[in-house]
Amino acid sequence: QPSRPPSPIPPADSPAALPIVGEDALLAYCFTGGTTRASKAVRISHAMALHEARRYREVLPPELGGTGMRFLQNSSAYWGAALLGQLDVPFAVGGAAVICQADLPAEIVDAVNRFGITCFGAVPSVLAHFGPEDVPRVRCVISWAEELTDAVAERWHPRVALRDLLIATEYWLCLYSTREHGRWLRPVAGVRVLVVDPDGDTPVGNDEVGELLLGGPTVCPGYADSALDDGRFVRVGAHMYFRTRDLVRPVRGTAQLEYCGRCDDMVKVGGKWVDVTAVEARVLMIPGVKEAKLVFGSDRHHAFLVLRQDFAQCPKATATGMGSGVIDAVRQQLPPQFSIHVIAADA
Repeated sequence: QPSRPPSPIPPADSPAALPIVGEDALLAYCFTGGTTRASKAVRISHAMALHEARRYREVLPPELGGTGMRFLQNSSAYWGAALLGQLDVPFAVGGAAVICQADLPAEIVDAVNRFGITCFGAVPSVLAHFGPEDVPRVRCVISWAEELTDAVAERWHPRVALRDLLIATEYWLCLYSTREHGRWLRPVAGVRVLVVDPDGDTPVGNDEVGELLLGGPTVCPGYADSALDDGRFVRVGAHMYFRTRDLVRPVRGTAQLEYCGRCDDMVKVGGKWVDVTAVEARVLMIPGVKEAKLVFGSDRHHAFLVLRQDFAQCPKATATGMGSGVIDAVRQQLPPQFSIHVIAADA
């Protein structure tokens, strides 16, 4: 039997093809490891994407917009929020998104040069591997998803325009730094910002460190599992806010904030959240390790170990070197960019 011809595709402007929804309607679910120590699905609204499409223009250099702007879209669908964000940037300024696969630093450099990219975004741990001299057509670089160290920032700025974003799956474009005044962050229009006592919701004064709370269209409406909303989404006055667990300090006489770190045991390494307590616990389970402490620095991360004297007889240790078997086992449990230090041996 011959198959039936496919049904005609409705015109793009027909109601059947373009259902009308409100900005608060669900756009997608994006998974994140995030700050609750377990993978979870974040409800992404149309308002979040529209906010970025409307506001990236005020963040990027004015000369970057127009049809000559080419933005690299190289995030996989596995990183849903990054994928959508890499489309919002060119949409906001009338540019083009160049979609290709490029993960490693050398692959990104090749793609940028081959396709004439003028702007791209990457995590600082990738930006540390090359510089403006390797991508001469680039006019603006966006750093996101982890802390940008001073050393990496100085590699790029002021040779190209640098935009350092504070951004996560739960909240999109909200604060950014040009690195002209260190790590001062400027709020984007339409974003509600509160800085409060980390243990409550009492606002802090100028020059006092507090927890950053965000509200407005840039913030997600919650998690797919609403039980996870408790403690992270709070009502202050007439508005809902998301507790970011980021520490900031309001800069006196300005509308800017200085980033001061985290108020929990979660840090980002390579754009991924790392539970410091959980990693330390895994290291302590390795035979031969008595104590372990992870320290996160601005340019390098460190693991300090106290080993037992009998580590050479442990199943995962060897007698070659200074407990090299134990050290190898520890390194397998650590994220990248860690230096390991043995500071003592317990009797």
